[in-house]
Amino acid sequence: MAKNAFSGDFVHELPKGKVEGYRLWFEYLKFVLSDPSLKVQRSVYETWGDILGSDFKSWWSQHWRQLFAVPANVKIVDSVDFATQSLTDPDVLIVAIHRTGTESQRLDDVRKAMRLRFGKSTIKVAKKPRFEIVAKRNVHYPALRSMLRFLQLYAQKKTLEEATVAYMEWVLAWNEKIKGTNREPSHVPKTLERFYKEINFHLEDVKKYGKAKQSQKYNNAKNDARKFLEQGRKVVANVAKGQFPGSY
Repeated sequence: MAKNAFSGDFVHELPKGKVEGYRLWFEYLKFVLSDPSLKVQRSVYETWGDILGSDFKSWWSQHWRQLFAVPANVKIVDSVDFATQSLTDPDVLIVAIHRTGTESQRLDDVRKAMRLRFGKSTIKVAKKPRFEIVAKRNVHYPALRSMLRFLQLYAQKKTLEEATVAYMEWVLAWNEKIKGTNREPSHVPKTLERFYKEINFHLEDVKKYGKAKQSQKYNNAKNDARKFLEQGRKVVANVAKGQFPGSY
């Protein structure tokens, strides 16, 4: 099963079927709110509650239905009122499933019942949640998490060299620590890995001058690390406007 897989509770449904993206949105927003220099459209997030004073687990249990969910496409009929309401909805089919036979046989029966009720009707577009994860590319959550970690370290360290060294030392130590467990290793961005190697190769210059002197390879690696930082800043700017991750 995918990490943090979650589809809903048969009343509400999570469109992405995975919690990680929403967790990252929460953590990026917490980062934005904690930086006084960043302007946030607070009215957009009015319904999110106290982000800075909350941990994700407790916040999520209180807010996921209201903010990110849509009505579930498959619901368990548990009341006469709900059954009566559903019977008058032309887009709803109520079936009684007996537990005899195999699961595949019963699913086959449901498909037949749907074809009998709806025929070849065009599938309706699903409702959208109040807040939706939107991007113009495939979203790679481990990369977005590494961007956030790098932004946090850069805010502390103030230079690309120091932030890169701090990130790489942390991620290598962490991945070594969890080796042999069932935990997934943290993402190692190739751009930071290359720059880290260049920093170590020119370590004496970096210690003395804060950078390598007269090295095109070092400068290219540093430029790539800066682009990675700028990507993270674009995500931050999008979050401040109420979008995640948006275009970056």
